Amino acid sequence: MNDEIKKIINNFNVVSFDIFDTLLVSSFIDNNDKFDYIAVLKNIPDFKNLRIKAENKARCLKQIKSDKVIEDVALTEIYNYLSEEYLDLIDLEKQLDLMSLRKNKELYEIYNYALSQNKKIIIVSDSYYDSKFLKYLLNKNGYNGFERIFSSSDIGKMKSTGNLFKYVVSSLSIEPGKIVHIGDNKKADFEKALENGLRAFHYSSAKDKLKKFNPAILNFYNKYRAYFSPIIGLQLLKGENITNYWERLGYNIGGVLCYFFLQSVIQTVKKNKISDVFFIARDCYIFSKISENFFGENCPRFHYIYVNRNINKLYNNTVLESNEFSRYIKSINLKGERILVVDTCAKTFSAQTLIEKYLKDMHIEGLYLSVKHNNSINYSTLTSYNWENFNLFNWNFIEFLLSSCERPIVDIKDLKPVYQSDIDKNEEFRLKLYKHLYVGNMKFMTDFHEMFSEASLFVPMDIIFEFIGVFWDNLTETDKVNLSKIRHQVDSHQNTYVSILNPKKDFAKLLRARIKDNRSLLCNIKH
Repeated sequence: MNDEIKKIINNFNVVSFDIFDTLLVSSFIDNNDKFDYIAVLKNIPDFKNLRIKAENKARCLKQIKSDKVIEDVALTEIYNYLSEEYLDLIDLEKQLDLMSLRKNKELYEIYNYALSQNKKIIIVSDSYYDSKFLKYLLNKNGYNGFERIFSSSDIGKMKSTGNLFKYVVSSLSIEPGKIVHIGDNKKADFEKALENGLRAFHYSSAKDKLKKFNPAILNFYNKYRAYFSPIIGLQLLKGENITNYWERLGYNIGGVLCYFFLQSVIQTVKKNKISDVFFIARDCYIFSKISENFFGENCPRFHYIYVNRNINKLYNNTVLESNEFSRYIKSINLKGERILVVDTCAKTFSAQTLIEKYLKDMHIEGLYLSVKHNNSINYSTLTSYNWENFNLFNWNFIEFLLSSCERPIVDIKDLKPVYQSDIDKNEEFRLKLYKHLYVGNMKFMTDFHEMFSEASLFVPMDIIFEFIGVFWDNLTETDKVNLSKIRHQVDSHQNTYVSILNPKKDFAKLLRARIKDNRSLLCNIKH
């Protein structure tokens, strides 16, 4: 397509570009989704309706009051028809666009080609933003060298009526046939340009990829626009370019889980005045690598702790002062006395109870995605889903998304983990895949944080789980083929693996593993 546009550009003196969904693309799927986002962020449930009504009212009344035909209005005029308490949201609305709009790499190449060919470049946009702010937006994203911006709110004429094109031609004193306009809106950018004598190229924007998106995911987006418009929008902009299946799975699913799990950890840390966070191996590996970048001021101390069921069995009933685990846990350089233990799930709370046993003088609390309820443990969960009746999707999939590139841990020696030397071929395969999954997880977390950290919305983990459930219930053939290759370890002996896609097929294996684990637990309790 780029070669086609370049050939067209060669034949014209003036090249006109649209801005939104052409030169710049937003991670918000629909412009009005910003208002849903603001409604949740600022707890103003009806803000979207109020904001849309105010824009319509401002336009209608300006036309009535003016002796000229005024087709568009400025953002400040729109907010004049909202309550005074919302006036400060003008800055937030601008901030969201500054955060979410990024240059369209495909059109950026075309734009620079036009510059290199010494074409006169103009910008023509239907926008409630004035040309000064639009110039700042474009410059911020690397667009320089254009001669003029024609904004509908400045001029009072719109592309969608064709009148803005008439104004452009008149202002430039040029024959309309010497201008080619490039934009994504078929009516405003293509048909109306042609009607007024310009040449035009209809650019299919990134948002057209929505038509190829999983319909179930789109239905989910329509249900939770405030939360998932920027998430799915970002995935459309960047995730679709990832060719490796596992990296793309990380970007589209795993990274979303990781990002908002970590946001929940940060929220808990601030609320409960936590001094130290213990991320439990191996499920919390990724958080140990990125947490400090996300936290900001008054950061707690983060620790990646090697504790699992094997370690619990080895050191739960030994002499506390002289064993390897005691030396290891007491070698940790703590910032204070309030510790948050973070893990994905807990059936027996083996990690937290062992830590409590060896650090008796500390305040210790747990934070989990899902648990088997235990009233004797100090913990909180991030979802309403109980481990005992969890049926939203296969939980092993969560552990796969949040695993690490380490082998299973069997012991602690000289303050370091001892990894299982001889591993099953299924574990070896998982480790190989996780390197790609990890890259995808990290990319999404970094991209989303970079874009929305200044006005981040907290998404409840129940909604994140619902999102993963929608994905799981609507797997494509490509998903099924790839996920069918994964077999997940389900016992503390690290030797029983079941299908992640269809665990019922391995029900007998799963049952034997659970019985074996329960016998080991009983032996531990007796001794």
